[in-house]
Amino acid sequence: MWHQNSGSRFRRCFYLHGLICLIALSIAYSVVDAGGWTTYRYDSARSGMTSDKVDVPLSLRWKFEPTHAPSPAWPPPGEELPRMHADAVYHVTIANGVAYFGSSVDSKVYAIDIEKGRVRWTFFTQGPVRFAPSLWKDRVYVGSDDGYVYCLQADDGQLVWKYRAGPSDEKVIGNGRMISLWPVRTSVLAEDGIVYLGAGVFPYEGIYICALDADTGDIVWKNDTIGDRSHELDYGGISPQSYLIASRDVLYIPSGRAMPAAFDRKTGRFLRYLSSGGKVGGTWALVSGDELIAGVGRSGTPAKVAFDDKTGQRKGDVYAWFPGYDMVATRDVSYTLTEDGIKAISRGAYPHLNEKLNTIREDQKKTAAMLADLKSKLVEVDDAIRNVIQQQIDEATRRINELAKQEEKDLKELTCKWQYARKDLRALILAGDTILAGGDGFVVAVNAKNGRELWSDKVDGKADGLATSDGYFLVSTDKGNIYCFGKKQDAEASIVKPAINRTPYPHDELTSVYENAAEAIVKETGINKGYCLVIDSGTGRLAFELAKRTDLKIVGIERDLKKVEEAKQRLDAAGWYGSRIVVEPWDLSSLPDYFANLIVSDAAIAGEPTSTWSEEIFRVLRPYGGVAYVPPTSGRASTPDAGFQMQPSDIAHFTMVKRGELKGARGWTQSYADPQNTACSGDELVKGPLGVLWFGGPGSEKMLDRHSKATSPVAINGRLFVQGEEVVMAYDAYNGAPLWQREIPGAVRARADVDAGNLALTDDALYVAAYEKCYRLDPGTGETVRTFDVLPSTDGSPRRWGYITHTNGILYGSSAMPLKREYFTLWNILTDTRDWEEVKKEIPPEYWDQYENYRQRYPDPNEQALAAFKRSGALWHLMADYPRWENYQSSKGAVTDRMMISDTIFAMDPDTGELLWEYRGERIAHITIVAGDGKIFFAESAVSKQKKQ
Repeated sequence: MWHQNSGSRFRRCFYLHGLICLIALSIAYSVVDAGGWTTYRYDSARSGMTSDKVDVPLSLRWKFEPTHAPSPAWPPPGEELPRMHADAVYHVTIANGVAYFGSSVDSKVYAIDIEKGRVRWTFFTQGPVRFAPSLWKDRVYVGSDDGYVYCLQADDGQLVWKYRAGPSDEKVIGNGRMISLWPVRTSVLAEDGIVYLGAGVFPYEGIYICALDADTGDIVWKNDTIGDRSHELDYGGISPQSYLIASRDVLYIPSGRAMPAAFDRKTGRFLRYLSSGGKVGGTWALVSGDELIAGVGRSGTPAKVAFDDKTGQRKGDVYAWFPGYDMVATRDVSYTLTEDGIKAISRGAYPHLNEKLNTIREDQKKTAAMLADLKSKLVEVDDAIRNVIQQQIDEATRRINELAKQEEKDLKELTCKWQYARKDLRALILAGDTILAGGDGFVVAVNAKNGRELWSDKVDGKADGLATSDGYFLVSTDKGNIYCFGKKQDAEASIVKPAINRTPYPHDELTSVYENAAEAIVKETGINKGYCLVIDSGTGRLAFELAKRTDLKIVGIERDLKKVEEAKQRLDAAGWYGSRIVVEPWDLSSLPDYFANLIVSDAAIAGEPTSTWSEEIFRVLRPYGGVAYVPPTSGRASTPDAGFQMQPSDIAHFTMVKRGELKGARGWTQSYADPQNTACSGDELVKGPLGVLWFGGPGSEKMLDRHSKATSPVAINGRLFVQGEEVVMAYDAYNGAPLWQREIPGAVRARADVDAGNLALTDDALYVAAYEKCYRLDPGTGETVRTFDVLPSTDGSPRRWGYITHTNGILYGSSAMPLKREYFTLWNILTDTRDWEEVKKEIPPEYWDQYENYRQRYPDPNEQALAAFKRSGALWHLMADYPRWENYQSSKGAVTDRMMISDTIFAMDPDTGELLWEYRGERIAHITIVAGDGKIFFAESAVSKQKKQ
C-alpha cells in the first residue's frame, strides 16, 4: 500500500511539476500586456515585444523636434561596432497616453501627450539624463549623471523623492560635462515595487549597485564593495553603463564594452562576471527563456553570445549563421536583424541543423587535410604524373568545397522561415504579429508570419529608438527627433518644437552693465575656450553674456533656489542650458581641482553682496594662466599662495588674479619624456593614490589602433597634444576641453619603438615631423609658425624626417629612409581605383586570403571597410618590415634590417631654419642626447658612436 500510494504521489508530483514547468516556460516566452511600453524594450527582460497591435498602414501624427540633438557620452568607435551607445537617441517609454524621455543635453525629463504631441511637463535634474525613464503605477523613475535617481509624479512631474548612491556630491568633468564622480549611467529598472540602479564608472573610484523601495526610496539592499574586486574580474571589472536587464532571480549589469555582470536580484550579492570567451561585448542584452543573450560584435562583425541564466555557463554564439545587430525572440521564432535585412529563424530547427553543419565542416577539414597530405607525398613521383595527380587533387578539393557550400546553403534555408531583404536596418520590435523596424532614414512594418512588407515611411536620421502602445508607433532618431505614427488619417501632421527666445532677459538698467563687463573680461583675458566658473551666478545674466562672446562652457553656482530655477528657465528658453551653461546650487567644495580657466562673480558685477573669496575658490582655478576677477567687497581674508599674480583690472575696482605654474610640475615633451629618452618626466607632484580629474575624448575614431605602438601624447604648461591618423589635437590638460585640431598629411607615426617619435614640445612650440617636413606649430592656436625641410640625400634619393627633438635652443633631426608604404597607402589605392585587385598587387601572397575576405564582405570601400583595415592593422602592417610583435631579440646587434634607420643627423636654428651642422653616416638609429654634455649618442651599423654639437 505504501509503495502504491508513494507511486501515485510521485506521478501526481511529476505531473504537477511538469505543469508548473510548462506554465513557467509559457510565461517566459509570452507577452503580457502591462498597458503601455513602461520601460526600454518593453520589459525587464528587454524582450522588445508586446501583444499590443498596430493597424497598418500608419501615418505621421506629429513630430517633436527638440532644441538639442542627443549628445552621447562616448565618441564613435574607430574599428568596432558601437558597443556602448544606447544614449545615441532619446528612447521613450509610454503609459496612459503619455510618452516620457530624458535629455542628455538640457538635463530634463519630458512628458509628451501622445494624442496631441504637446509637452505636458518637464523636470530639471542636475546632469545629463541618458536613458529612458521607467514607469511603475503613477510614478516615473529616472537616473542622471548628477549621481541621483529621481522619482516623479507621472501626471505633473513633481518630485516625490531622490536618492544618491555615491558617498558624496563630489564632481568631475566627464564627457564634457560637470557631473558626479559616481553618475547613474544605467537605466533605472522599476518592477514589483523595487527600483534597481547602478552608479559609478571607474571600479577603483567605487561602484554602487542598489535596490530601493519604489514608494519611499529607502534602501532594500546596496552592494558597495564590488569595485574593490576589479582585480578578480575579466577586463578590469564592472563599469555599470546602459540598460539593466533582469530575469526572475538575476539582475544583469551591463559593463561598458565588456559583458554584463550578474547579481542576486533579492540580496544584491555578486554572482559572476560573464566572459564571452573572446572579443565580444557591449551593452546590448536580453533574457529569453532560461538564457541571457548578450553582445554587440566580435572584431567588427555582429555577434550574440548565450549564457545559462542559472549558472552563467557560456552556451556559444546565438545563430552564428546569421550574425545580427538586434533581435526579438519568441518561443518558436527568433527575428534577427542582420546586415542584409530581417531573418525569421526557427528556434526548434536551428540546433539540429547547426549540429549537421558543424559535422559537414569537420568532414570538410579532415578531407582537405587528407588531400593535402596526399599531395605532399608526390615528391618522388615522375613530374608529368605528379602534375596530373595534383590537378586531380585540386579539382577534387574544389568540388568538395562547392558541395559543402551548397549543403550549408540548403541547411540555412531550412532554418530560415523567411527573409526580408533591406540594407541599413538598425533596430526592431514586435507588436502583435507585426515587426516594426527602424533604419537609416526610414521605418518599416513587416508581417511577422511571412516577411511581407506592410508599410514604410521616411524619417530624418538613424531610427534606433522604437516603442509602441495603444496603436501608436513612436520612433526616435539620432537627430533628436521623435516621430509619432498612428492609424492612417487625412489630417496633416503637426511639428512640435520649443520656441527659442534669443533675448531671455529684460532690457533694463543692468543690460549694459553685463554686456560691458563681458566685453571687458573677454578682451582683457583673451580666454574664450575651456570652463568658466560664475560665483553667485544669480539668474544667469553674466553667464549668458559670456557665452555669447566665447566658446566657454560655463558653470554657475547659486545658493538661492528661486534664482537657480529662474536661470534654468531663461537659459533653456534661449537654447543655451546644458549645451553651454548650467546653473546649480552646488557647494564650491564639491567641484574638482584646477578646472576653471576663468572665475567671475555675477553678483559683484551687479553691485550685490558676494560670497567670501577664500582659498577654496583659488583651488579650482586652472594653473598656467587661469584668471579670477576678485571683487573689492569679496571679504577675502588673505591673498592667494605663491603662484598667483595680482594685478589691477580694467573692470573698475576689481583685481585680476592670474595663476602661474605649479611648483614641481614637469612636462612630457616627446615619446620617451625628454631628449635623453629617460621615460621619466621628473614631475614632483604626481603621487598616489590617484583619482580621476576628468575623462572623455578624443576617442578611438581618429586614433591608430593600440597595437601599432604609435608615438605617445606630449604635454607641457597645462596643454596636452595627441596625434592620431594625420591629425594633431590639443586639449586643456586640467579639464579636457578641446583647444584646437590640425589635419597634417603624414602626421602619423606607427611603431615608434623601432622608428622614432615624431613630436617634440617646448614652452613655445610643438614640432611635428611629417613626410619630408617638420612643422613648428603655435601650442596655443595650432597655427604653423615655420616649416623645415629634411636634409636631402647625397644621391638625390628620397628621405623623410625621422628622429626629432629640441633642447638648449636647437632643433635636431635625422634624414630617414622612406617607408615601403605610407600609413594610408593601401586604403588610398582602394578608394582611388575602387579595385581590390590593385590592392592585391601591393601585398605579399600570405595576405591575399585576408583581403579576399574583405572584398567579399565590403565590395565598396565604405566606412565599414576602413574600420576593417584599421582593426586588422592593414593600415600599418605593411608600411615596413617591422619586427614581429613584442620580439626585440636580434643576433645582429642594435641596428638591424628591421630598424627604421637614418643616414644623416643634423641640427637647425628653430627660429631661422639655418643649418648648424650635419653628420652623414650609414645605418643610424637609437639616437639620444645627453643633457649638459652637448653630445648626441646613436648606434650606427651596430657600433655605438657619439657626436659633439
